[in-house]
Amino acid sequence: MQPLPPDTPLRASTDCVVRDVLGDIVLLNLRNGTYYGLDETGAEIWDMLQNGADLQTLTDTLHMRSGEDRARINADLLTFLSDMLEHKLIDIHDPGE
Repeated sequence: MQPLPPDTPLRASTDCVVRDVLGDIVLLNLRNGTYYGLDETGAEIWDMLQNGADLQTLTDTLHMRSGEDRARINADLLTFLSDMLEHKLIDIHDPGE
């Protein structure tokens, strides 16, 4: 996969059914019938993705909330988002759509 530019608009896939289970998020990918679980931080990221957040916005928000190193947050997000893209849980959003 190509590196994800910081301003790439992302969004949660419409092919997922989402449920909150005691603060964690459970996703069902309707394309392949697979369940995925997200912890509290993953759930926060998912919420932002539903509104079309980009990598920079996600990094800034998580940095403000946690105070952790931006470079580490960005690297962790790239891994997480790449995995979500690979499993078709999120899409690159074309604002023209």
